[in-house]
Amino acid sequence: MFPEVILDLIDSYVAAMDEGSDLPSLRAVQKLVKRTDLFVMNTLTFVLQLPRAEILRNRYWLELDHNFMFYFQLSPMQRIRLLHLLKNSVATDVHCANLIWLFIVRQPPLRLNPEYFRLFRRSFLCTMIGHLDSQ
Repeated sequence: MFPEVILDLIDSYVAAMDEGSDLPSLRAVQKLVKRTDLFVMNTLTFVLQLPRAEILRNRYWLELDHNFMFYFQLSPMQRIRLLHLLKNSVATDVHCANLIWLFIVRQPPLRLNPEYFRLFRRSFLCTMIGHLDSQ
């Protein structure tokens, strides 16, 4: 029989390999991030009271042309309202709830994997919440 130290080492290696094999596909996570980005765009459209078709057209331009920038200005009340809606999106939108669960609640969270964490950090949800919270 092996000594206890070696058995513990083997168990830790098996657990580490198991964590890596339980990761969702990168493509599925990218699709989830795109769906949450769409939710954030819809929420921004609602808060700014802009026609939804205009924002969606700009959204597609933003995805296709890396030089395009969409400038907008929020009043203090609009900023508070948008921040409130985005923070509560976990309770109101299934895709946002799934994204937060995957990256924060799930054990082990996907944020510990650098490749997945980049997707989460660059998502429109994290970007907007981070920007609105810092003001």
